[in-house]
Amino acid sequence: MATRTTGSGGNAGAYILTQYGYDGYGRNNVVTDNAGHETVTSFDADGRVVRTVANYVNGVDAADTDTDQTTGYVYDVLGRLATQIAYNPDGQAVQTQETRYVYAADGNRTVPVAVVYGDSEDTLSQDTATEIRDASLF
Repeated sequence: MATRTTGSGGNAGAYILTQYGYDGYGRNNVVTDNAGHETVTSFDADGRVVRTVANYVNGVDAADTDTDQTTGYVYDVLGRLATQIAYNPDGQAVQTQETRYVYAADGNRTVPVAVVYGDSEDTLSQDTATEIRDASLF
């Protein structure tokens, strides 16, 4: 990654610059904005995104609601996004909020037919032939 320099007088707002970092496989794993905030992306062995951390400091911080804003991703055995997990620090602990994606058993199996949000009281069941594979995020 290139070296980042600040604008005149250390004022990061004096310029607009986004830098991109890549891992050994050529995947974009770090994005740094002009204020120096990093978004770090982790991948599984299949190259799928399993975690993003915005405003990265150390990966997890329950006390600070502005740093380490983490989202995890879990895929089913067909490689489709099954669950998106937001890790929300509340100043004392980290609360999770899960969004689940449901796919059709027949027809188009690549587009979700339903999305169940974490704050919803809706219940849906996944096709029993589809197994959920935990990507062991943490």
